[in-house]
Amino acid sequence: MGAVSVYFSQFVQQVEGYGMPVKFLKMVASKYTFGTTSGIANTNVWLNNIDLSESELSTLRSGFRPGGTLGESPTIGTLYHESTHAYLDLRDGEMKFKAFISDGEKYYKGASLSNGKSASDPGRIFQEAAASYVGQRAATWYGTYDFIESISEGIDEKTWAGKGDPAYYDRVEKLVAKIPGDYDRSMRERVFGYQESWGDQVETTKPISAAIKGFCDLEILEGKISDSFESSGFLKQRHQKLLDQIKLSRTLVPIEVVK
Repeated sequence: MGAVSVYFSQFVQQVEGYGMPVKFLKMVASKYTFGTTSGIANTNVWLNNIDLSESELSTLRSGFRPGGTLGESPTIGTLYHESTHAYLDLRDGEMKFKAFISDGEKYYKGASLSNGKSASDPGRIFQEAAASYVGQRAATWYGTYDFIESISEGIDEKTWAGKGDPAYYDRVEKLVAKIPGDYDRSMRERVFGYQESWGDQVETTKPISAAIKGFCDLEILEGKISDSFESSGFLKQRHQKLLDQIKLSRTLVPIEVVK
């Protein structure tokens, strides 16, 4: 097993610990090899290989810790995106997946494009739509968790350094109050997918179907990533804990350590 494959397996273990969907990632990890590219991340379904960019490899190598200093959610999105391509490839011989892919390609036949033309490669649009949907959902979930933990650590640092004045807590509280709405807005995104045209990516303007969304939500994301923050379970709990932390921190006075 190559070094990048080892890093990917470690990544799967880490995000599993955070409660993210990983069953499909485990299958991909066992069947695909991983490498690097000087360009953008890509999946080769003929060679069963996923190549990541150098910057994505750097993040993968460093590991993932919500609240850390790295902006890890874009890499999360890429890993889930490329793994979706691989997963659909690995299971495209099964009746359920074969029907999903066939129906998805039919759905995007003649779909409108951002350049005003109609789709000529519905298969590519479908693949990119499904992969981008999964990647965006995973990145939003992890990015929200990361943001909550980052704010929490910042509050502790300010509070115990004696720099947590009322104005600071007011600013943070307003920031934290926006988290549910930001999450919901991101989760309402429905337009994904593109086809290649003379080396450029031309995006579709057609939203994914309810059938594609439902399949990705259940078969790939395991029903673990909610449409709304209100029903997000774990994230909502972490958010409430953060609000409670702000309320408590307003009352705390750092203890001076006498040397």
